[in-house]
Amino acid sequence: MLSFARFVYLVSTLATTAYPFIINMNCNQGTESQDVADALKDVEEVAKAAVAALTSSKINGREDVFKAAYDPLMYASDQPGLLATFAKLATLGSSPGLTVQIYCRENHIRYHKGDPKSYWEDTDYYSKVNNKQMPIGAAPNSQNKPGSKGSYTTLGYKFNDQYDCSGNSHIFLAPQRLHPPAGLDRDLRRYPTIVKDGLDGTHNKIEDIKPLAQTVLHELLHAVGDLSAPDPTTKKRNQLINDGPSGAKVYGWAHCNSRRIQNENNNNLADCITFLAQAIYLQIEGKDTYWTTGEVDPKTLRPKQIP
Repeated sequence: MLSFARFVYLVSTLATTAYPFIINMNCNQGTESQDVADALKDVEEVAKAAVAALTSSKINGREDVFKAAYDPLMYASDQPGLLATFAKLATLGSSPGLTVQIYCRENHIRYHKGDPKSYWEDTDYYSKVNNKQMPIGAAPNSQNKPGSKGSYTTLGYKFNDQYDCSGNSHIFLAPQRLHPPAGLDRDLRRYPTIVKDGLDGTHNKIEDIKPLAQTVLHELLHAVGDLSAPDPTTKKRNQLINDGPSGAKVYGWAHCNSRRIQNENNNNLADCITFLAQAIYLQIEGKDTYWTTGEVDPKTLRPKQIP
């Protein structure tokens, strides 16, 4: 059952955060708390820019700039659904309906040894009905906790009238994203900083621009996407916005673009949606920036022609 101390902690956090429905659970080492707060602020700004662009089919008042961001990744028929998704993101932290808890440590993850299956589970879910603990599977059986592979998201759901933690989601941010290794060949500056100050001249590919907000945006897309109904046979619930087919994950602008060229759908893939938002937002120094090929000339901001 939810302890009084935990209840007081959650209530106090909800009351003081700038995003009352997004809770920082244990991101408290060094600058983590501020870094996560900054990333959330940037995600909100990016989501609002995406809403504006998807509503008008224009960026900077121009259709061709919008098409340069949109067409390499998505179909025209995807636009209404994507608009709805970004509208949820734009108000996520301040609107009831979904509460997100963000973790920088995996203390809430434990190994469940069972028959016939063993797996890692998230133990920090509690039923809204009676506060009973309701562990939820986080990853299949493996030697290490799921965070060893990167950031990830779990989603709550209603199992029955007694066990219901729907409307809740947990995000774990991997150490390598919170504390990138020295010398990492990526532009880690915040999105607004890149727009204001310009590209650094070295990282001109959209895949090489990787602030913490990119990961937070990706994971929040899983959260707002919700879960499918349980499979009649396996009872498994799948994330509706996911990382691709089992065993064939889709990451990176180039992979998403390749799928689009092959007439595959990207509108339910978190990374593809993330790069769409990134291309919409990254209008360098307020100038028209064309991400048609995933790389721009830093001087002209026109697409670099890939051989």
